[in-house]
Amino acid sequence: GRRLSRRHLREMSGFGLPVMGNRLLNYLNRQLDQLLIGRFLGKTALGYYFNASKLQTLATSMLVGAFSQVAMPALSRLQDDLPRFRRAHAKACRYTVLIAFPLFAGMAVLAEELILAVLGAQWLPSVPALRLLALVGLVHAVQYVNGAAMMALGRADLRLGIQVIHTVVNVVGFLIAVRYGMVAVAAAYTARAYLLAPLDLLVNRRLGAVDLAQLGRAVRVQIVAVAVMSGAVWSVRTTLLAGQDAILVLVVGTVAGGAIYLAVCLMLDRSLPGECRDLLRSLRSRGEPGPGGSTR
Repeated sequence: GRRLSRRHLREMSGFGLPVMGNRLLNYLNRQLDQLLIGRFLGKTALGYYFNASKLQTLATSMLVGAFSQVAMPALSRLQDDLPRFRRAHAKACRYTVLIAFPLFAGMAVLAEELILAVLGAQWLPSVPALRLLALVGLVHAVQYVNGAAMMALGRADLRLGIQVIHTVVNVVGFLIAVRYGMVAVAAAYTARAYLLAPLDLLVNRRLGAVDLAQLGRAVRVQIVAVAVMSGAVWSVRTTLLAGQDAILVLVVGTVAGGAIYLAVCLMLDRSLPGECRDLLRSLRSRGEPGPGGSTR
């Protein structure tokens, strides 16, 4: 009807307003570095930085953002069972990191070839910024799931508070770094991401949403595998493939890096293939048509 329920409005606004504030600050964080670079360093520097930022943002949105959107409704169904919630959070981080770590590490190692192949030689000054921003993707792989966990527990207010801290540190860091150039701005962005990365984990731990030991066990194999992969691809790139065509280096580096990463993961964790098969079966079953032709 047309009657306004103030009680329900208060209940909805208590969660909805912090969500809106969080999204506004997140948008500001994504645009502030470019705004300052354009204002103080000019259009040329902004163009180089924008292309590096766009590649990193596109990869983050397509992969990590998609995982976090799936994670929040799944975790919200477990908010009254914290032991299961913690296990589900660790598993969500495990699968997100499994794909995100090699993607962003590969982007950092093969940044020059990626810029040459996608944008052209005129955009090579973007390479240092892309390498730094790609490293932020490694942190975002876990942070996005941590944010989804906080929202799933109904604590959008805490998420907003953390976003305020990130924004303040970003503003201060960017204002200091912009006088030293666009690479310094990218370095400030990366440093802030790693400096404040433990904050989400500590807050979620206080909420009972995260078991740090359980989380460490869930992602340690991927951390070792991506370190081995990055070192191997960098060595091949700078020795065997030095001076070769960018597309060739990109293809060989991607294939070799993927093979090395998978080999190390399988060698250190024999249960991983079975878990991935179970996950794929679960996703397929949820996408099958339900009664009346709808999907579940």
